[in-house]
Amino acid sequence: MKKYIGVLLLATVVAGGSMPAIASSVPRFSEPQILAQAEGIAAIAEEFIDLLAKGDFSSALKKYNSKIAEEITPQALGLEWNDLVAETGPFKARISSKADSEVVEVTCEFEKGNRDLVVIFNDRNEIVGFDTVQE
Repeated sequence: MKKYIGVLLLATVVAGGSMPAIASSVPRFSEPQILAQAEGIAAIAEEFIDLLAKGDFSSALKKYNSKIAEEITPQALGLEWNDLVAETGPFKARISSKADSEVVEVTCEFEKGNRDLVVIFNDRNEIVGFDTVQE
């Protein structure tokens, strides 16, 4: 929401007081609705990370969009997770998560330090991507 404040202020100055006419044509999004969606995908991302940490790659794969899940095997997902663990040491805990409209960044504690994991969603709250942030 903060990103749009500058745009709205600029529009008010440029429009010279005709903002009500412009604002009426702009779709309005309920901030609680946006927050609920972000919280929803954050919970899904956290559950996904927990499943990976437990080694339940089949259940984790069920969180993916069905078309993408057809292209990935539980073994491939497990290999990606195990490569991460080989690099960072065993998973210890989730520390925090930050959600945007379609991306959740989950900060996790591993034996050798913290690592940010990124889970990407489509508009139906299905996972379409998973990656790690390199430091």
